Amino acid sequence: MRPTPVSRPRLFRRLTVLILAAALWTVTAEVRAADDVIRVGAVVSMSGPRAVIANHLKRGYDLGVKRANQLGGVRVGNRAYRLELIYRDDESSSSHAARMAADLIERDRVSVLLGPSTSSMVIAVAKVAEAYGVPLVQAGGASLRVYLAGRRYSFGILSTADKYLGVAVDLAARQAVKTGRDPRDLKVALAFQDDGFTRDIRQGVVDKAQRWGMTVVLDETLPNPVEDLGDVLRRVRETKPDLLTLSARATGAGLLARQLADLRVDVPMVALTHCDGAQIENLGRISDYLLCSSQWNAFSSYADRWFGSSLDFEVEFELEYGYTPPYPGAQGAAAVFTLVDAFERAGTRDPERLRDALASTDLRTFFGPIRFDETGKNVAKSMVLLQIQGGRYKAVWPPEAAKSRLIHPMPPWADR
Repeated sequence: MRPTPVSRPRLFRRLTVLILAAALWTVTAEVRAADDVIRVGAVVSMSGPRAVIANHLKRGYDLGVKRANQLGGVRVGNRAYRLELIYRDDESSSSHAARMAADLIERDRVSVLLGPSTSSMVIAVAKVAEAYGVPLVQAGGASLRVYLAGRRYSFGILSTADKYLGVAVDLAARQAVKTGRDPRDLKVALAFQDDGFTRDIRQGVVDKAQRWGMTVVLDETLPNPVEDLGDVLRRVRETKPDLLTLSARATGAGLLARQLADLRVDVPMVALTHCDGAQIENLGRISDYLLCSSQWNAFSSYADRWFGSSLDFEVEFELEYGYTPPYPGAQGAAAVFTLVDAFERAGTRDPERLRDALASTDLRTFFGPIRFDETGKNVAKSMVLLQIQGGRYKAVWPPEAAKSRLIHPMPPWADR
């Protein structure tokens, strides 16, 4: 029996129905897929002079998202969501960073933002986040200027600049008490460049010294760039401080290590910033016993439920990218986990409830503890002081991060 022929109009209607059904299935699948994703916007310097540092931060973001998704994603209420990162290049420009943040919010409909790698660009993105009511978690802005505007939607996981060398004052006071001295008898010397970020670092030292009742016997302002520390170190020899603190970028860190040795200046304790940029650990034994301030160290005793220990994170990062992570890489991953924790506690993707959950964060991570004050600063995490011992960095302070014993006082040059 021959099949009944189908008229062209009926065939056309059937094809139309099939095409519409297929299209509807595709749209439904796309909606379902989109509904299972939390889109996170990230403004990062992928070009321009900031790109080298920002690339470490970006890889930290990527590795954090990868690990969170491997562990089942983000549990919000009774559903699990996959994180999806959408990047925009800020071209190392604050004004462009602001435009890219707005583009992510308006065009890509992101739920939340991750920030750039420097304070000036973080401030630009934070203004946009505030205007749109979109939470921003940033791991690149340590300057106190980031937190002065009273913004509700911005949160930074780093230790702020005023903590960079203030921790060395606390360590000196602890050592004084251990040896039966009164911390009020200690003398402190300061040598700092005069720029906004370094002024924050200096103020942290001054505040801590005043809190302990110590005497500041030397307070030197250094040029930028600094080319010689000879006069400063001769005054250090004359005033005999118990603690010398210095922040003058990588150039100053390298100069201090070399000229302390050249001039044979003995100081019981020396703490400085930018050791990593200067790579002073490669100068040989002359850099031994110096204390270097760092946001993070792989041999700290911090741990979390995502990576495990700080050292576990270092191993994972090195396996993924082929090199040992500098601290921006750790900061990036920890920022992602801060978001995951907030989403899970909020129980919703609503930006306002997410903001409230971020504000109440009390989290332990491999990077350190994270708890925000009313300005969005992380007030729980200390800087880590690393002492160079035999050409290697050893975490010696604070107690919750220390894995090695502090060598104090620094041996005089005559005994080395």
